[in-house]
Amino acid sequence: MLSDPGVYALALVAAWCIGLSKAGFSGVSMISIVLFADIYGSKASVGLTLPLLIAADLMAYPAFIRHGSWRPVWGLLGPALVGIALGWWVLGFIEEGTARQLIGSCVLL
Repeated sequence: MLSDPGVYALALVAAWCIGLSKAGFSGVSMISIVLFADIYGSKASVGLTLPLLIAADLMAYPAFIRHGSWRPVWGLLGPALVGIALGWWVLGFIEEGTARQLIGSCVLL
């Protein structure tokens, strides 16, 4: 399945959606989450999407350094770390089908 050119095209579209979401179209990132979950499976897609989002943030950082404020970031850092730890814990014991339903529910909400 991963050697199919269509899979590479879908992965490219998903990565492009992540970049587009960092350019100001935040809702487009939901498309990438669904595409990566379909290509790589729900659990693996979480481990793949987070580093891509972090890399996209690091690329966008120089463009927004003058216009940003670190105060809100520091306030959100604690809850973000708790959410990452909770997600890691939950994905450690649920099955692939349940993870797919959980990701789908989060995308729809």
